[in-house]
Amino acid sequence: MVLDATSFYADSGGQVGDVGWLYSGDHNAVVADVSGAQKPVQGVWAHRVIAREKIAVGDTVDHRRNGEVRAATTRNIREPICCMRR
Repeated sequence: MVLDATSFYADSGGQVGDVGWLYSGDHNAVVADVSGAQKPVQGVWAHRVIAREKIAVGDTVDHRRNGEVRAATTRNIREPICCMRR
């Protein structure tokens, strides 16, 4: 699913993209689970979703990243990289 704006990081450079949810415009329901995002072409973020409800072109949705998963991903990237000495 392509949105006009997003706060999801896409898969890039070996880092996994964000996961989270898409909510209905009124925030009363989760309409889709987001299992990641990719940048198939420059400037376009495509979200991998599993829809829980019907979503049509032009519908308003709000997006929320899973903060716990983002924090775990960030910790993994910030861990020191150890090199073996010969």
